[in-house]
Amino acid sequence: MKRRIFLCLMAVLFLVGQMPATAQNVESRADPKTSEVFVAKDDQTDNYHATTDVEEPVMVYHVIEILGNGNPVTKSGSQVDLAQVRQRVLRGIQAQEEEIELTEYKISVDDFVVMMQDLNDSEPSLFYLDRGFSYSKWSDNTVAYCYPRYTMQGDVLQEAIDFYESEIDRILEESGALMVEDDLIQALLLNDYIASHYQYDLSYSIYNAYDMLKYGKAVCQGYTLLYDALLTECGIENGYARSTAMNHIWNLVKIGEHYYHVDVTWADPTSDQYSLVSHNYFMLSDAYITTNGPGNRHYGWVSSDGIVCDSDIYDENVFTNARSPFVLCGDEIYYIDFVSGYLCMYKNPFAEGEAVLAIEDIWFTKDHNGYYYPGTYSGLASVKDKLYYNTSSGVYCYDPVQKASKNLITLDKTGTNDDIIGLCYVGNNTICYAIAPDVKSNITSILSYTIPDVPIYAAEDVNCDGKIDMEDVYALLYHLSGISENPSYHVDVDNDGVVNVEDLNLLLIVMTEDV
Repeated sequence: MKRRIFLCLMAVLFLVGQMPATAQNVESRADPKTSEVFVAKDDQTDNYHATTDVEEPVMVYHVIEILGNGNPVTKSGSQVDLAQVRQRVLRGIQAQEEEIELTEYKISVDDFVVMMQDLNDSEPSLFYLDRGFSYSKWSDNTVAYCYPRYTMQGDVLQEAIDFYESEIDRILEESGALMVEDDLIQALLLNDYIASHYQYDLSYSIYNAYDMLKYGKAVCQGYTLLYDALLTECGIENGYARSTAMNHIWNLVKIGEHYYHVDVTWADPTSDQYSLVSHNYFMLSDAYITTNGPGNRHYGWVSSDGIVCDSDIYDENVFTNARSPFVLCGDEIYYIDFVSGYLCMYKNPFAEGEAVLAIEDIWFTKDHNGYYYPGTYSGLASVKDKLYYNTSSGVYCYDPVQKASKNLITLDKTGTNDDIIGLCYVGNNTICYAIAPDVKSNITSILSYTIPDVPIYAAEDVNCDGKIDMEDVYALLYHLSGISENPSYHVDVDNDGVVNVEDLNLLLIVMTEDV
């Protein structure tokens, strides 16, 4: 009898496979970040569940959307151990099984579809799992077999897995997340790295972590999955919130005993403001992100595993003061205060950082008619214990030990009013910085600067102009006399933590030796 049932099932699946594909009507939705129309995928006929009733086979089409409905929690009254079923399906997918038997679990079709949606939303490493799949069901509406569909197999898949894992390791290293022990700081560094190095996909076609790493952009699901993967590597528990009403998904991150909302997608401004990060959606409570948040409110979400974000301890925090990323340099965390324009050393989430350098600049509107944008549009990068930042017309290096800043690049503005609107480290000792007519305009070019292996400036170069001369003596004398102090100058020549006549003596000795 079982053999006859199996043969009937295979025959139906074969006949259906010969049928011409039927176009599916999929509702278009507006993504909250833009006014553009969002369509889940071009080839919608690939996204369906083929369900076959074992006694009376019936073919049904169902689209699994990128942000589909469903709650990954056992339905009320269900006696099925969904965690056990999930593990069985996960093992089968990881082994690339073409048929996974589930009869013994007696899981309902509704719960099964929800579980498959949850796998799509919460397992970054399953980037090779197609959103469309088939399953067969018994007459009591429980699932008999699952037939996953894979976008990669064999050597191609292994190459993709190797790339995915190497990129995860690279981000963990470059962000500095593994160099700190505080879960909050780890979550902050990873949030800021993603937002400053990747872009929102305005084609709305890239939605998994692997493709985001490969192409440098994705929609919200890609941001959420990549952040999930990185947090998990750091041992930080996390879930997600999915809002069908917003057509949006974001992370829920556990710090201490509580979960908090973190929306990395909305931390990344569009149109892309190169390397800049909004912190208006970092570590928020349910209440704050719903009603009182500093940006667009979130609503209508369903949380994985019923997670509640009931702590408001970080609702009012210092993170929102920054549009630059927070970066690790040496043993300290630094950021640029958007309003004051100071490069600051981070203290804690509830106190303003310690100002260490003034970035005094204005970003004018593109016609330069006297109007400008309030705020400081400087990117920030950390490379080999040095900090790199930009003004509207230059790229600078700041040495936290020497407490000195040096101009590395001055933008040639001949015949143009273009500005530098951000920078970031892209690996291989290379800093990239973006050029645009103004901070609200599209980027016209991205230029690069290779960090030299030799020291950028000497300790005795007080005014950091690349020369040791009488100008340095005057600068130090003005500082010692109290006539004039420039916070970007390196006045502590002997690096003993005190600026006094000993610094002047050392400077004069070095100048005499040079002569």
